Amino acid sequence: MQLAGSDLHRVVKVTIFLADWSDFREMNEALAEFFGTTEPPARSTAQGQRWPEGSLVAIEAVALAE
Repeated sequence: MQLAGSDLHRVVKVTIFLADWSDFREMNEALAEFFGTTEPPARSTAQGQRWPEGSLVAIEAVALAE
């Protein structure tokens, strides 16, 4: 994201796609650790069935540019 003129502190929304909904708790913990803030970005999570072989998670982030 730094190449696009932004960084993790400017992320305002993430969309997370999980292959298996049972991974939600672990994903949520990892997201909190990754962003390391008391005010994480807005988030939505969906389970998907059609993934490239071996994929467990995909994340899309929207961040403000400087």
